[in-house]
Amino acid sequence: MNRPISAFRSLSLTFALLTVIAGVVPRAEADVLRVLVAGGGTNNVLSFDAKTGIFAGTFVPPGSGGLTAPQDLTVGPDGKLYVSSFSNGSVKRYDGKTGKFLDAFVPSGSGGLAHPDQVAFGPDGNLYVSDRFSATIKRYKGGTGAFLGDFVSDSRLGGFVEFTFGPDGNIYAGMFNCCGDQRILRFNGTTGAFMDVFGTGAPFLDAAFAGLAFGPDGNLYASRFHGDLVERYNGTTGVFIDTFVSPGSGGLNTADELAFGPDGNLYVDSLGSNKILRYNGTTGAFINTFAPMSSPKGVLFAQIPLNVFGAVGGVHAINVLCWNATTRQSLNVVLGPQNWNCTAAGLQLSPGDSIVEVVSGVVN
Repeated sequence: MNRPISAFRSLSLTFALLTVIAGVVPRAEADVLRVLVAGGGTNNVLSFDAKTGIFAGTFVPPGSGGLTAPQDLTVGPDGKLYVSSFSNGSVKRYDGKTGKFLDAFVPSGSGGLAHPDQVAFGPDGNLYVSDRFSATIKRYKGGTGAFLGDFVSDSRLGGFVEFTFGPDGNIYAGMFNCCGDQRILRFNGTTGAFMDVFGTGAPFLDAAFAGLAFGPDGNLYASRFHGDLVERYNGTTGVFIDTFVSPGSGGLNTADELAFGPDGNLYVDSLGSNKILRYNGTTGAFINTFAPMSSPKGVLFAQIPLNVFGAVGGVHAINVLCWNATTRQSLNVVLGPQNWNCTAAGLQLSPGDSIVEVVSGVVN
């Protein structure tokens, strides 16, 4: 899904410009890689440039479709965006290209769903949703959202339930509140039956598991919510390897969900400092603050189209997304009929503004 975009973008823009000259109404789409993050306290989904972390706009507006206290997000096999809506017990579905609300894929309370936490599509194409405080992971039919039953039910999963599917197709779920002895539990990916305790940490750390992700090296990475760190476990045996991200590294405070990017680096939600932090995917060393954001929930890499529109006859305009370096707010700028070449260094609209998308061409 993730691929180089510069050549494709250039070809798409060239096509659009040629069709303008030929008198045809063009509409070209060139995919750009974004990071989508849900705002747990702002009831929206924000978009950031995947390379720079520059704010690229609000992808899902606040409260769209009744979205309240979103906790996680994922892209389905249909290319649509699915977001858990914690406060009204539902999972919302949005257009994966525009962010437009489509429907409540999982209606409020379906199958007893009260507080949806994490959402993920399984190898079988169905949607799995952890229900906070009920110690369950519920399953819904991938095509319709129909409730299929409680797939995993285990009292040790009381509280937050973060989980992931492993390369073996099984479910790995972290204990959060239960028992004062948090562990990573493994469940059969076909039946939901408990298999074993996969990881326990070494030395023992009484700090809840919050985020789980398998890395490019095949190992399992786990964030410890109250420990402000990320641990690494052998992806096959579950044996503790090391503390991959040391406590508080880069200002990590209340480590929540995490994900590896196409650059191979690790991205972690730091709830306590309202930031998304980036770490070297090989060494765990802090790289930078990828983006500041209030109550970040989830980290999702997705291809979002950059649209170029033209009209038959008259003036042809190109919309370019710019951002303010001081406020980190975005704005749309319309460039009129001219020869234009937009580069990050070549076009400064006003002090503090710079171009996000690097595109070039000729508009008649």
